[in-house]
Amino acid sequence: MLINTFVETNRLTKWCPGKSCSTIVKIQSYLADCAQMISCDMCKTTFCFQCLRQWHDPVQCELLKKWEKKNRDESMTSEWIVASKFYILRINDKVNLFFLDTKECPNCQASIEKNGGCNHMSKSFAYVD
Repeated sequence: MLINTFVETNRLTKWCPGKSCSTIVKIQSYLADCAQMISCDMCKTTFCFQCLRQWHDPVQCELLKKWEKKNRDESMTSEWIVASKFYILRINDKVNLFFLDTKECPNCQASIEKNGGCNHMSKSFAYVD
């Protein structure tokens, strides 16, 4: 417990994020809000001392965090597209394909629709002109 407290309160030391590694790594000087590369002597993992992620030079930690969030949000959008339904409707001997970005609500089974950039859900009302 004493060692954990020391590592957590000393800004020059961190636990190595390498798989199955429990080594304490130490950096010579701390630069606030600046990515700093370090390698663990035991498992040879190279990572950013600031955010403990894989080394990401020349991108700063905060920008990498925003990029990862954007990618997660976009992957949720593709999940909506895959789960969406399409309808074939015949009008005056013409076949029309209607693709609705909808799926059923897991709680009430109402038809819900992705209606913007985020993954907010709202009731869907589909109609044909």
